Amino acid sequence: MEDQNSKSNLTPQSKSITQPEGKRIQKLAEELGVIDQMDEDNKAMLSEVSKVTTSSEVLKALLTDPKTGEALDYATSRGRFG
Repeated sequence: MEDQNSKSNLTPQSKSITQPEGKRIQKLAEELGVIDQMDEDNKAMLSEVSKVTTSSEVLKALLTDPKTGEALDYATSRGRFG
């Protein structure tokens, strides 16, 4: 039987684990105040990343051009988005 208090014992940190990965990344960028410093290419990528749920989907988004939808290799993605 599940402890009825187990849900109330979750810490704020453990609650964020259940938040979609893309939203967590967007929130971190907002908290760090880096969005205003991003170029339009990076803002477009953050927009795409924020729509996904899992780490695997984040990686797929990072390897896809946010404007054309074409696949990017790792080196190209790193060069464009850091």
